Amino acid sequence: MEEEGTSRVWRVLLVLTRAKLGKLQWGDLAALPGQMCGPRRAEIALVEPEELARETREFDVAVTKMTDQLVACVERSGTAEAEHAARQVEAVEQYLASHPGIVQVDPVPVQRLLSRRDVLCAKLDELERATRSAAAVVVRGARYRVNSCEGLRFPVMCKRVGACGVPESHRMLVAFGPRAVARFAAQCAPGSGFVCQQYVNHGA
Repeated sequence: MEEEGTSRVWRVLLVLTRAKLGKLQWGDLAALPGQMCGPRRAEIALVEPEELARETREFDVAVTKMTDQLVACVERSGTAEAEHAARQVEAVEQYLASHPGIVQVDPVPVQRLLSRRDVLCAKLDELERATRSAAAVVVRGARYRVNSCEGLRFPVMCKRVGACGVPESHRMLVAFGPRAVARFAAQCAPGSGFVCQQYVNHGA
């Protein structure tokens, strides 16, 4: 039991690849422990997925960011990049499974759901079954048929299935008719698919 007024050090495991780290400001992250007030302190250890099997330190909290790898496993299927990504995800999942006492922030199963728009759409569709028309449909492959978006009203927002990990994931299109959707489909890799979602203007 922690006594009142005693100092407590929270040991935080941060699992990031070099690519993901390049998008962040490590200096800002490293400075966080020094900004904590009160008796509790934190120590952040940055570890790459491949190094987890050799990690001997004990941690209280694990923050793992594997979204890029989860997308690569599907969208780069059959490539060396996908195999490497799968090994990284497996290394993280094995480490966490063997350390059940670690509190996980943003667990891998949650990232698996949020990193792919088609999976997320399916979950949202389950919650919206009471409505007559689906809020979104998933078009598989690069071939588009006019009736693929049946049940949706134009305009629709077209997005790649993968929500992160590759530059193409951030390219979106507001389509006002089937021909615009067909042009978007032609730019997608065979087998990757894309999401057509009812467009709502949020004023942004």
